[in-house]
Amino acid sequence: MGMNKTWMWMVGAAGAVLIAAVGVENSAMFGRAHATPIITGLDGIVVDVPFTVPGQQTQTLRMRLDTGAALTQIKRSAIDRWRDANSDVTVKMDKQVERLYRFPTMQVAGAAIDDFTVASCSPCGGALDGVLGRNALEALGVEIDMARNRVTFSARPVGAQQSPEPWLQVKMRRKPRPDGTPGIRLAVRNRSDQTVSSVTVVSDCAPEKPVRFKNLAPGERQISMFAVPDGARCLYRSVDVVEARW
Repeated sequence: MGMNKTWMWMVGAAGAVLIAAVGVENSAMFGRAHATPIITGLDGIVVDVPFTVPGQQTQTLRMRLDTGAALTQIKRSAIDRWRDANSDVTVKMDKQVERLYRFPTMQVAGAAIDDFTVASCSPCGGALDGVLGRNALEALGVEIDMARNRVTFSARPVGAQQSPEPWLQVKMRRKPRPDGTPGIRLAVRNRSDQTVSSVTVVSDCAPEKPVRFKNLAPGERQISMFAVPDGARCLYRSVDVVEARW
Protein backbone atom coordinates (compact mmCIF):
# COMPACT_ATOMS: atom_id res chain seq x y z
CA MET A 1 0.00 0.00 0.00
CA GLY A 2 1.56 3.31 -1.09
CA MET A 3 2.25 5.79 1.68
CA ASN A 4 0.81 8.74 -0.27
CA LYS A 5 -2.41 7.14 -1.39
CA THR A 6 -5.91 7.01 -0.06
CA TRP A 7 -7.66 3.67 -0.37
CA MET A 8 -11.32 2.71 -0.23
CA TRP A 9 -11.62 -0.65 1.49
CA MET A 10 -14.88 -2.36 0.58
CA VAL A 11 -15.43 -5.73 2.19
CA GLY A 12 -17.78 -8.27 0.69
CA ALA A 13 -18.76 -11.81 1.57
CA ALA A 14 -15.82 -13.20 -0.37
CA GLY A 15 -13.27 -11.08 1.53
CA ALA A 16 -11.63 -7.70 1.20
CA VAL A 17 -11.25 -5.68 -1.98
CA LEU A 18 -8.90 -2.68 -2.00
CA ILE A 19 -9.70 0.02 -4.55
CA ALA A 20 -7.20 2.84 -5.12
CA ALA A 21 -8.94 6.18 -4.66
CA VAL A 22 -7.85 9.56 -6.00
CA GLY A 23 -9.36 11.43 -3.06
CA VAL A 24 -12.06 11.47 -0.42
CA GLU A 25 -14.68 12.48 -2.98
CA ASN A 26 -15.14 8.78 -3.66
CA SER A 27 -16.81 8.45 -0.27
CA ALA A 28 -19.74 10.62 -1.44
CA MET A 29 -21.67 7.47 -2.36
CA PHE A 30 -21.70 6.52 1.34
CA GLY A 31 -23.47 8.06 4.33
CA ARG A 32 -22.07 10.22 7.10
CA ALA A 33 -18.40 9.54 7.75
CA HIS A 34 -16.45 9.07 10.98
CA ALA A 35 -12.67 9.65 10.85
CA THR A 36 -10.19 8.35 13.41
CA PRO A 37 -6.37 8.20 13.56
CA ILE A 38 -4.49 4.93 13.16
CA ILE A 39 -2.89 3.86 16.44
CA THR A 40 0.79 3.30 15.73
CA GLY A 41 3.07 0.82 17.47
CA LEU A 42 0.56 -2.04 17.25
CA ASP A 43 0.32 -4.85 14.70
CA GLY A 44 -2.13 -4.29 11.85
CA ILE A 45 -4.50 -1.36 11.40
CA VAL A 46 -5.73 -0.38 14.86
CA VAL A 47 -8.21 2.45 15.44
CA ASP A 48 -10.57 3.73 18.11
CA VAL A 49 -14.16 2.90 17.14
CA PRO A 50 -17.32 4.19 18.87
CA PHE A 51 -20.01 1.58 19.59
CA THR A 52 -23.49 2.68 20.63
CA VAL A 53 -26.47 0.64 21.79
CA PRO A 54 -29.61 2.81 21.40
CA GLY A 55 -30.50 4.52 24.67
CA GLN A 56 -27.17 3.67 26.28
CA GLN A 57 -23.80 5.33 26.63
CA THR A 58 -21.35 5.16 23.72
CA GLN A 59 -18.17 3.16 24.31
CA THR A 60 -15.07 3.98 22.25
CA LEU A 61 -13.03 0.81 21.90
CA ARG A 62 -9.56 0.16 20.48
CA MET A 63 -10.12 -2.31 17.63
CA ARG A 64 -7.95 -4.05 15.07
CA LEU A 65 -9.44 -4.33 11.56
CA ASP A 66 -9.44 -7.98 10.48
CA THR A 67 -11.10 -9.22 7.28
CA GLY A 68 -10.10 -12.77 8.25
CA ALA A 69 -12.43 -12.71 11.26
CA ALA A 70 -16.06 -13.52 10.44
CA LEU A 71 -17.33 -11.97 13.67
CA THR A 72 -16.52 -8.82 15.59
CA GLN A 73 -15.06 -9.62 19.02
CA ILE A 74 -15.19 -7.32 22.05
CA LYS A 75 -13.72 -7.82 25.51
CA ARG A 76 -16.17 -9.14 28.06
CA SER A 77 -15.82 -6.19 30.46
CA ALA A 78 -16.96 -3.78 27.72
CA ILE A 79 -19.90 -6.01 26.74
CA ASP A 80 -21.02 -6.19 30.37
CA ARG A 81 -21.41 -2.39 30.44
CA TRP A 82 -24.35 -2.65 28.03
CA ARG A 83 -27.62 -3.41 29.79
CA ASP A 84 -29.39 -6.65 28.87
CA ALA A 85 -26.21 -8.02 27.27
CA ASN A 86 -26.41 -11.59 28.49
CA SER A 87 -25.99 -14.91 26.77
CA ASP A 88 -25.53 -18.59 27.53
CA VAL A 89 -24.68 -19.43 23.90
CA THR A 90 -21.03 -20.30 23.35
CA VAL A 91 -18.78 -20.65 20.33
CA LYS A 92 -15.18 -21.83 19.95
CA MET A 93 -12.88 -19.13 18.58
CA ASP A 94 -9.08 -19.37 18.41
CA LYS A 95 -9.20 -22.42 20.71
CA GLN A 96 -11.08 -20.38 23.33
CA VAL A 97 -14.72 -20.88 24.28
CA GLU A 98 -16.42 -17.48 24.00
CA ARG A 99 -19.99 -16.22 24.32
CA LEU A 100 -22.18 -14.86 21.53
CA TYR A 101 -24.28 -11.72 21.95
CA ARG A 102 -26.92 -10.34 19.58
CA PHE A 103 -27.91 -6.68 19.58
CA PRO A 104 -31.13 -5.77 17.70
CA THR A 105 -29.37 -2.54 16.64
CA MET A 106 -25.81 -1.36 17.17
CA GLN A 107 -24.18 1.80 15.84
CA VAL A 108 -20.60 1.06 14.78
CA ALA A 109 -18.56 4.15 13.87
CA GLY A 110 -21.86 5.98 13.40
CA ALA A 111 -23.41 3.39 11.06
CA ALA A 112 -26.49 1.54 12.33
CA ILE A 113 -26.29 -2.25 11.91
CA ASP A 114 -29.34 -4.41 12.68
CA ASP A 115 -29.14 -7.89 14.24
CA PHE A 116 -25.48 -7.33 15.07
CA THR A 117 -23.68 -10.32 16.57
CA VAL A 118 -20.48 -10.02 18.58
CA ALA A 119 -18.39 -12.59 20.41
CA SER A 120 -16.50 -11.98 23.60
CA CYS A 121 -12.72 -12.25 23.59
CA SER A 122 -10.43 -13.10 26.47
CA PRO A 123 -7.78 -11.98 25.98
CA CYS A 124 -8.30 -9.71 22.99
CA GLY A 125 -4.63 -9.15 22.23
CA GLY A 126 -2.46 -6.88 24.35
CA ALA A 127 -3.86 -3.35 24.57
CA LEU A 128 -6.77 -4.10 22.24
CA ASP A 129 -10.44 -4.02 23.20
CA GLY A 130 -11.35 -6.30 20.34
CA VAL A 131 -11.36 -7.10 16.63
CA LEU A 132 -13.59 -5.47 14.00
CA GLY A 133 -14.60 -8.43 11.83
CA ARG A 134 -16.34 -8.89 8.51
CA ASN A 135 -19.86 -8.68 9.91
CA ALA A 136 -19.12 -5.01 10.72
CA LEU A 137 -16.81 -4.23 7.79
CA GLU A 138 -19.35 -5.55 5.26
CA ALA A 139 -21.77 -2.85 6.42
CA LEU A 140 -19.18 -0.06 6.22
CA GLY A 141 -17.15 1.81 3.67
CA VAL A 142 -13.59 1.89 5.04
CA GLU A 143 -11.22 4.54 3.67
CA ILE A 144 -7.57 4.12 4.68
CA ASP A 145 -5.44 7.24 4.25
CA MET A 146 -1.83 6.31 5.03
CA ALA A 147 -0.52 9.80 4.18
CA ARG A 148 -2.68 11.34 6.91
CA ASN A 149 -2.47 8.23 9.11
CA ARG A 150 -6.22 7.90 9.51
CA VAL A 151 -9.18 5.68 8.74
CA THR A 152 -12.60 7.01 7.75
CA PHE A 153 -15.71 4.85 8.21
CA SER A 154 -18.85 5.55 6.18
CA ALA A 155 -22.29 3.95 6.24
CA ARG A 156 -23.23 2.17 3.03
CA PRO A 157 -26.55 3.20 1.44
CA VAL A 158 -27.86 -0.32 2.05
CA GLY A 159 -26.12 -2.22 4.81
CA ALA A 160 -25.30 -5.89 4.46
CA GLN A 161 -27.86 -8.17 6.05
CA GLN A 162 -26.39 -9.73 9.17
CA SER A 163 -26.38 -13.52 8.93
CA PRO A 164 -27.75 -15.67 11.78
CA GLU A 165 -25.13 -18.33 10.97
CA PRO A 166 -23.17 -17.94 14.26
CA TRP A 167 -26.36 -18.86 16.14
CA LEU A 168 -26.97 -22.07 14.18
CA GLN A 169 -25.83 -25.48 15.38
CA VAL A 170 -25.54 -27.87 12.43
CA LYS A 171 -24.86 -31.57 12.79
CA MET A 172 -24.59 -34.45 10.33
CA ARG A 173 -24.39 -38.18 10.94
CA ARG A 174 -24.75 -41.47 9.11
CA LYS A 175 -28.27 -42.89 9.35
CA PRO A 176 -29.22 -46.04 7.39
CA ARG A 177 -32.55 -45.79 5.62
CA PRO A 178 -35.36 -48.30 6.33
CA ASP A 179 -34.34 -50.33 3.27
CA GLY A 180 -30.77 -50.59 4.56
CA THR A 181 -29.20 -48.20 2.03
CA PRO A 182 -26.81 -45.48 3.27
CA GLY A 183 -28.50 -42.31 4.47
CA ILE A 184 -27.64 -38.89 5.84
CA ARG A 185 -29.27 -37.17 8.80
CA LEU A 186 -28.88 -33.38 8.95
CA ALA A 187 -30.01 -31.44 12.02
CA VAL A 188 -30.10 -27.64 12.44
CA ARG A 189 -30.86 -25.93 15.75
CA ASN A 190 -31.59 -22.23 16.20
CA ARG A 191 -29.77 -21.02 19.34
CA SER A 192 -30.89 -17.40 19.01
CA ASP A 193 -33.87 -15.63 20.56
CA GLN A 194 -35.66 -14.93 17.28
CA THR A 195 -36.97 -16.93 14.33
CA VAL A 196 -34.59 -17.80 11.49
CA SER A 197 -36.63 -17.73 8.27
CA SER A 198 -34.40 -19.96 6.14
CA VAL A 199 -31.18 -21.97 6.29
CA THR A 200 -29.50 -23.77 3.39
CA VAL A 201 -26.77 -26.32 4.09
CA VAL A 202 -24.67 -28.71 2.03
CA SER A 203 -22.70 -31.76 3.12
CA ASP A 204 -19.57 -33.41 1.77
CA CYS A 205 -21.77 -36.39 0.91
CA ALA A 206 -23.90 -34.42 -1.57
CA PRO A 207 -22.35 -30.99 -2.30
CA GLU A 208 -24.59 -30.62 -5.35
CA LYS A 209 -27.75 -31.22 -3.28
CA PRO A 210 -28.45 -28.30 -0.89
CA VAL A 211 -30.93 -28.91 1.92
CA ARG A 212 -33.17 -26.06 3.03
CA PHE A 213 -34.81 -25.53 6.43
CA LYS A 214 -37.51 -22.92 7.00
CA ASN A 215 -38.88 -20.91 9.90
CA LEU A 216 -36.81 -22.19 12.81
CA ALA A 217 -38.30 -20.77 16.01
CA PRO A 218 -35.99 -19.89 18.93
CA GLY A 219 -34.56 -23.12 20.32
CA GLU A 220 -36.15 -25.24 17.60
CA ARG A 221 -34.31 -28.11 15.92
CA GLN A 222 -35.28 -29.35 12.47
CA ILE A 223 -34.12 -32.62 10.90
CA SER A 224 -33.82 -33.70 7.27
CA MET A 225 -32.92 -37.20 6.07
CA PHE A 226 -31.99 -38.28 2.56
CA ALA A 227 -30.21 -41.05 0.70
CA VAL A 228 -26.52 -40.90 -0.13
CA PRO A 229 -26.33 -40.31 -3.92
CA ASP A 230 -24.97 -43.20 -5.98
CA GLY A 231 -21.22 -42.95 -6.40
CA ALA A 232 -20.81 -40.28 -3.72
CA ARG A 233 -17.53 -40.23 -1.76
CA CYS A 234 -19.07 -39.59 1.62
CA LEU A 235 -16.78 -38.94 4.60
CA TYR A 236 -19.60 -37.68 6.87
CA ARG A 237 -17.23 -34.98 8.13
CA SER A 238 -18.18 -31.65 6.58
CA VAL A 239 -21.45 -29.74 6.54
CA ASP A 240 -21.56 -26.02 5.68
CA VAL A 241 -24.17 -23.27 5.89
CA VAL A 242 -24.28 -21.63 2.45
CA GLU A 243 -27.10 -19.20 3.24
CA ALA A 244 -29.03 -18.14 6.33
CA ARG A 245 -31.57 -15.36 6.80
CA TRP A 246 -33.49 -13.91 9.73
